[in-house]
Amino acid sequence: MKIKRLIYISSPYSSVFSSQVIEYLNELKKKDFFSEIYLLVGIRKKDDIKLVPMKACSELKVLFFKRYANYHLYKKIQQIELSKTLNKLLKDNTIIHLRNESLSKIVYPIIKNSKQKNVKIVTDVRGASYEEWLFYKKSKSLLFYLKIYQHKRNMKGLNANTDLISCVSDKLKEYVIERTPIEEDRVFVNHCLAGKNFSYSEKIRKEYRDKMGIKKNEVLFLFSSGGDGNWQNTTSTITNIADKGYKILNLSRQIIEQKNVINLFVPYEEVPKYLNAVDIAVIWRKNDIVNNVASPVKFSEYVCLGLPVIANDGVCLINDYIDKTNFGKIINKFDDIDDELINHLMKLNKSAITDYTYSHFSSHAIINNYLSMYKKLLDKN
Repeated sequence: MKIKRLIYISSPYSSVFSSQVIEYLNELKKKDFFSEIYLLVGIRKKDDIKLVPMKACSELKVLFFKRYANYHLYKKIQQIELSKTLNKLLKDNTIIHLRNESLSKIVYPIIKNSKQKNVKIVTDVRGASYEEWLFYKKSKSLLFYLKIYQHKRNMKGLNANTDLISCVSDKLKEYVIERTPIEEDRVFVNHCLAGKNFSYSEKIRKEYRDKMGIKKNEVLFLFSSGGDGNWQNTTSTITNIADKGYKILNLSRQIIEQKNVINLFVPYEEVPKYLNAVDIAVIWRKNDIVNNVASPVKFSEYVCLGLPVIANDGVCLINDYIDKTNFGKIINKFDDIDDELINHLMKLNKSAITDYTYSHFSSHAIINNYLSMYKKLLDKN
């Protein structure tokens, strides 16, 4: 049996580092497909090591490298810095999995100059990075324009610097194919995953509703976000629900001091317990390309717990899901939320929701999808 090695390269600055990187690698390790799994973490300064939950990474081999800003002028120095670590790890039959497209132009030349056989690159494209900066970053400095220029370069050159691409949605796949000259059969879709602990428990539901003082027949809405991006529409979503007289659990960093709002921000491992106490989840995004191509992590977590979702017409993935399953409702304005809609959503079968979503958004499903990509590359030689 040939030795197979995975080197996963990421940075710890994303709010979903634990839920999408650590959770993924820990579950992947249990599949015993790879003989060794390395997590190679790019940090800007030494103290940032503290951002990595080392206890959660105890089954992984974690190494660090100096990460420079994503500008063309740092390309050479970043390549030198990364090659110091990467060259020590490269062996025959290695997959290098990049968390986003910004490092593909750095990693590819290192592999090309290596003497190792059958080393392949899988690049995860997580969103419309160029438009995210263009629409949602306030600065208009020279560095801002250099940054968006670099994002455009990263996407344009991706075809030449990777073997396979993974996108988080079908809409993002279309976006990538429009912007880089790549064959469609080299681009796969893998949604953001919900970890194994996002499963329904009647016992936990009762415990956490009691903990928050929610009565038995009281409807509890949910808004949850690990980040604070202004595309989340945190304040308007929460205040509009609360103003209608419904209680809403706000699991975000932003505190909304208002009647009917329960403000909490809890560690990742606690999130599934609070989600068990909820009846209906809400996602409200601006209708632009950044959100159209998205696969919100929280959406995957909601539906794997059997929650019906109320959303606006912002995220194409959610639109398609609700149109196909009727496990939620797409509305145009918050005034459309009324007792009739709530009663309809409360009657939905949680088991039916989880049965469907397990095969689409669970860590089990997403890992199997990635494994098929890895196998396709390593079986070529």
